[in-house]
Amino acid sequence: MTPKTRLTALGLMLFSLTMCVPSDDTIITNQDKDGRTVILHITSGDAWSSKKAPQIAVWIEDNETGYRETLYVSYKSATGRWAFEPTARRPEALPYWSHRHGVQYADGLYMPTRDEPLPDAVTSATPSHSFKLQSTMPADLESFTVLAELNVSFDYNEFYPEGASPGDDNYSYVNGQPSLIYAATFAPGNDTGTLQLVGTGSLDGSSGELTKDLSTITTAAHLVSSITVDAGEEEE
Repeated sequence: MTPKTRLTALGLMLFSLTMCVPSDDTIITNQDKDGRTVILHITSGDAWSSKKAPQIAVWIEDNETGYRETLYVSYKSATGRWAFEPTARRPEALPYWSHRHGVQYADGLYMPTRDEPLPDAVTSATPSHSFKLQSTMPADLESFTVLAELNVSFDYNEFYPEGASPGDDNYSYVNGQPSLIYAATFAPGNDTGTLQLVGTGSLDGSSGELTKDLSTITTAAHLVSSITVDAGEEEE
């Protein structure tokens, strides 16, 4: 491990210890919005470490028109506050969500910045383990897809090695394996389901493309053991 990698890893560890919530917590977002309640249970897997919890985005898309609402984004991705890297831009952290979200910042990237973070209403401290997410989705959505993107740094493998150099096809900076995309599609009258792993995001964050080939994914596939959704509760 290089000195820079050790420093960055130490920073991630120390930062995560101060930015974690208990494993049995419920995160509540979009509290001031009108709509209907949607609940996700995100169950951590063997590769989810409390010392290096993944970056997470959860959002909803209309099956006809596309992106509609962000339900949750973990703190560092939502604010651009990366441990020990105050000027870092991490487009590879959550590339699929950020491009679907569609906000391009002054430097041409799509991840939020320190100067223009996401509102507090959709973010919180990073969960240390399994957690429940309760949010509000647009009431008019009948045919929709719930998506989640997860990514943890430094999870290198033989396909995305730590020793890769800039310019190599498998170079990932500190990203290791690319982000994973989970999705579940709902039709009218169908309000509960389980998100399935459908692909990966861009390795370097340069695009919002979804890659369906999962043959190079190893430990990252065990970040979560399940993500379930209940979108059937009407908000009073």
